[in-house]
Amino acid sequence: MTSKLKQISLNTAAIAALMTAFPAATFAQSLDVTCSGGGVGGDFCQDADMTEVETVVNGNEADIATNTGDIADNAQAIIDSDAAQDLVDADQDQALADAVTAQGVTDDAQDGLIADNAQAIIDSDAAQDIVDAAQDQALDDAVEAQGVTDDAQDILISENAADIFVLDGQVMTNETNIAANAAAISTNASNIAANSADILELQNGLSDLRTDMNRGLAMANAMDVFAPDQGSQFMLNVGTGFHDGEAAFGVTGSGRVGATGSTIVYFGLAGAQGTTAGKAGVAFQW
Repeated sequence: MTSKLKQISLNTAAIAALMTAFPAATFAQSLDVTCSGGGVGGDFCQDADMTEVETVVNGNEADIATNTGDIADNAQAIIDSDAAQDLVDADQDQALADAVTAQGVTDDAQDGLIADNAQAIIDSDAAQDIVDAAQDQALDDAVEAQGVTDDAQDILISENAADIFVLDGQVMTNETNIAANAAAISTNASNIAANSADILELQNGLSDLRTDMNRGLAMANAMDVFAPDQGSQFMLNVGTGFHDGEAAFGVTGSGRVGATGSTIVYFGLAGAQGTTAGKAGVAFQW
């Protein structure tokens, strides 16, 4: 890359030298053409036409002069760039040399680390051999202990089998007893339900009986009988009776019969909430 840049610089420098070797006036000469009159060719050359040609040619000469100056400037810029590139190349060459030197130092350090790692691997292998030996011994001890444990487990398994056989019998007995208990529980539940119904009916009957009894006592209390007083033949009594929240209304009557009036006939009628009762009798006096 550097050699190509240098070759371009040399070519550019040659062009610049060539361009500066000729004065700018050489390319800046103006064209001035005058047609001569007469002759056969006089009709083919007109001064007006030549003026247009002169204008175009002279304009091109001005552009050429400007381009010549630009080429010279570019040539100088390339020369300056080449000088800067040479400085950069020198810096890069020095940096590369420094990197090569540093790499050599790094390679030596890596060689030392590789040697240390190799020794560490050897030491680790030795330690691993010791660990493997200890593990092998522990495995042998475990196998021997496992043999003793297996014998003890065989004895326990035999004993457990006998216990399981006994437990199986007990379980079967318990299952039979549970089935019997379940049937008894079902029977008891039926009996309890029937007893509950009977108890409820009895409670209702006792309540009705208590009500009837209370009404009877209230009606009995309402039917008191009094004998007519001496000199009277008949007595009518109207009364009420109460007992334990029940009330009754009663009417009784009594009368004397016979010549002497020593015989008394009586009767009574009472009612309490749709229930009626009555009484009748004969009393003798002497």
